[in-house]
Amino acid sequence: MIHFTGIDTKQQNIQTPSKKYNSAQKPKMAPTTYNPIKNQKIGVAEGAELFLGGVIKQGKEMITSIIQHPLRAATIMAGTTIGIMALPLIGIPSAVGGGVLAIGFAGLAITKGINHAILFSKSNKEGSYDLARLHLQQLGEDTFDVALSAPFVPKAINSIKNFTKYGKVGINNSLLAELKETKGGLNKLKTLIKTDKELSRSINFQSAVDKEISLLTELTDAQKAQIKQELLEFNIAVEKIPELVLQKYAQAKGITVQPNLKYATMAPNTHGMAVADNCTIYLNNHKPYKGPAAFAEFETISQELKGNEYFITYKNKNTGAVIVETIEAQILDKYNQLCKTFKMLSPESTKILTLLHERHHIYQFAEAFKMKGFDWARGLNQEGKRRFEQMIAEMPKIKLGSPEAMIIETYTQGLPNGTPLAYIKRPLEIGAREIEITALNHPSFIPLDKVFKTMKYSKALSIGENILINDARIESSKV
Repeated sequence: MIHFTGIDTKQQNIQTPSKKYNSAQKPKMAPTTYNPIKNQKIGVAEGAELFLGGVIKQGKEMITSIIQHPLRAATIMAGTTIGIMALPLIGIPSAVGGGVLAIGFAGLAITKGINHAILFSKSNKEGSYDLARLHLQQLGEDTFDVALSAPFVPKAINSIKNFTKYGKVGINNSLLAELKETKGGLNKLKTLIKTDKELSRSINFQSAVDKEISLLTELTDAQKAQIKQELLEFNIAVEKIPELVLQKYAQAKGITVQPNLKYATMAPNTHGMAVADNCTIYLNNHKPYKGPAAFAEFETISQELKGNEYFITYKNKNTGAVIVETIEAQILDKYNQLCKTFKMLSPESTKILTLLHERHHIYQFAEAFKMKGFDWARGLNQEGKRRFEQMIAEMPKIKLGSPEAMIIETYTQGLPNGTPLAYIKRPLEIGAREIEITALNHPSFIPLDKVFKTMKYSKALSIGENILINDARIESSKV
């Protein structure tokens, strides 16, 4: 199908004074990054410098602590790694475990920050300005720790809430079995990471489905239940969606034999193609493509609507030939609207429609083979022929001379002048696009597309990211 178009928990041995101190009576303080300046009032510029200095100080001390205490850091990392990576073994995504830690660390950091803010206010009010300087710097340090956790809290709360509703704690026997059969530590790690990703995706998918169903206010409960069931069928790994789509097409047509499915590098404006020779559907893998776009040799010179027809003039840039092609306005308008719709769909929805389009081409090829035999496809190989023969045996008979037969007759015809318009108006293409339009108009398609779009923005931190960020939080809290 072608379209043109942390947390600081160190103790400070400082008590808030109940009276003002002169410079000779000042209490001893822990080492700080500022210089006492005879208990003078704190100006705005100095206050900002103290606060930001605390932020920077905490970050530097966290890194220094890792360098100076590598064994302790390694122990922390090992413990964090084991703890987080073990979660999928009991059905819990690492995002949920990381979320719990993020909320806990954020709570501790905020509590410390509030305490230091109160101490700063009290010391500043009492005139103990050097002590206030220390508390202001500590507030900056607390802010660093808050920054390591607070931004993750909203998503953490959402992950925990969704898991509580849709997740299930229990031994993941399938993962254990797969790990047992998988050879090599690296491959086992990949399996664990993949399972963790799928656990998060599945939970988020269910949440997105319920959200979309709740928006269907004009439907009955029975209709909502039916659509929800259809949406949840797509709660599978993304790479398995094509297989599901092909199965659905087969069920609708009553054909059990499936074509081959492969990926290939194609022009950006080509989503996929069906090849009769080997009974194969090729989908665009969207890898870098160096060749020209489909129909790149044609330049549109003019387009004019006359009555119910478009007259489009092309120039072949290779030969210089000028070609005037006509098409029914209804056909071209429907094609253009489909192209416009494609641009607004999620990649998953686009792939679904592409698969349906190309799968219908395979069906059309089978119809032509059933009616005209196999001689017209000179490049047909034995594997392709075998598959088509099995398909034909499951297809209904075609009455010769019927309108259906007359359309099938055109399937084996090539493009007379090779222009884009000649391609667009082929009955072969019109029929395949009708399958797409039918799918688009299905009550569950647009809600499913919205679910896919929601999933795009609901990705959780990976196991590796959770390990690194929580190692930093723990290390910062020990500075």
